[in-house]
Amino acid sequence: MAAWDLSMDPIWSNFVHGWVWHDGGFYFGVPISNFLGRYLTVYLIYQSFSLYLSRQPAPPTRDYWRLPVIFWAISAAGNLLVSLSTFSPNWLCVDLFTIDTRNSMRFLILQCTFFAALNAAESTPAPALWNDLQAKRGKLSSFHQEFDVSHTSKNSQHSQSSKRQVVVDASPAQWREKSIAGSGTEITIFDGKDLFSMEEGGDEYVRNKRNSKDEDPVPSPYRASDADWSKAVEVERKPCALPGMDHQCVVIDVPMKPWTKQSGPNKRTKLLSGAERLVIDTETGLLITSKTLDSIEGANGGYLSETTYSLKRMRFGGPADATLFKLPSEDMREVKELSSWNAAKIKKQLAGKPAPEISVNDIHGKPVSLSALKGKTVLLDFFTTWCGPCRADGPALDKLYSKYGEQDLMIVGISIDEDRAIVEKFLSEHQHKYPVVLSSENEMPRPYQIRVFPTYIVIDRDGTVASAMEGDQGFGDLRKHLKKAGLESE
Repeated sequence: MAAWDLSMDPIWSNFVHGWVWHDGGFYFGVPISNFLGRYLTVYLIYQSFSLYLSRQPAPPTRDYWRLPVIFWAISAAGNLLVSLSTFSPNWLCVDLFTIDTRNSMRFLILQCTFFAALNAAESTPAPALWNDLQAKRGKLSSFHQEFDVSHTSKNSQHSQSSKRQVVVDASPAQWREKSIAGSGTEITIFDGKDLFSMEEGGDEYVRNKRNSKDEDPVPSPYRASDADWSKAVEVERKPCALPGMDHQCVVIDVPMKPWTKQSGPNKRTKLLSGAERLVIDTETGLLITSKTLDSIEGANGGYLSETTYSLKRMRFGGPADATLFKLPSEDMREVKELSSWNAAKIKKQLAGKPAPEISVNDIHGKPVSLSALKGKTVLLDFFTTWCGPCRADGPALDKLYSKYGEQDLMIVGISIDEDRAIVEKFLSEHQHKYPVVLSSENEMPRPYQIRVFPTYIVIDRDGTVASAMEGDQGFGDLRKHLKKAGLESE
């Protein structure tokens, strides 16, 4: 970082120490001629400008509008220096309050014009720069990136966080993305023509056909469809600090375009404001980090959303593995929509395996997570307020929790797709001692996006899925399994 040591600068030292007392007032003087006084003004402006621009990190473009004000003060001081000397032929002295306002204002206008041009020059190229970086990325024969992704939603009552990993493999016009989370692993493939989505280990896939006029889709780290690139601003350039690579990165700020989406019958979700900061390798066009902050108004009120992508590993160049951009198995079948998870599918694919993690908040804002409940048998009760069998099973679940809840058993009720007010009214009439979670206010792993009620999932003390059952006969099967676990139900 450039440094300007005032005490070591001879001209500035004279500037600082040139105060004198004359004729009942303070005056300012330096032992130099009128010509050198003008030189000093220019010199100070140059030094201030250099110092200001050398700050790390570089200031946002909007900060440059502060410079004319700073320079106006310096130019006023310069006018003092070039005013008529009243103390000595060898000393240039002026009354502190005698300022040539007309010349100062002319200088201010000139500098405002200059910095307006500077502002335009810096912000205008950002959209073109984004296109240039995309072109550089598209010329790579292949690249592989691994990101850690965090997402946080906050409102006035509680906050919710989730983490996942995203792995991207790409070659020109083709890519594959794997999203790994506690809820499972989702795979998306673009083969240059169509977009395919599937669950890892599943036997189904969905083909999203595209019109010839549609733009090619991109992996989620590069997805910025809501960005208003006409207002993007280049903030600074700095070393990428990538191991073994001496690359420069560019930092770009871009605002989001407001949008409104229908999220259900008579429900709308609206983006009030948002912005994204991206750090991109200028040599390859590859993303290093990104952070998006959005203010959103939903059906249940407003909340803040923050999503961060942080690069962990990267390589590029070399031949691409063509098998990555094909379906994992020829035995997979195409469907319009991936099958919903139910008791049979859970038992088939998850029995004996670690249960997908839940990290949520209950209706009172208290955190609930499966990882914190290891050592206990956990019963997940998926219900709705309108479900008759769910209501019928409620009292038996409360008795079970009262008997074993202190030590051996945790029951978590999960209300599916119902508003808070409806569930709160239901609970005021049918009180439960165990925590109740609203899926409408929490992100639920896909295996827990249940559509048959009631559904029960039993998780053993070691955190693995023991069994799942559903429907009117579900509680009868549940009694048998709980008995095996040493939990007798009445």
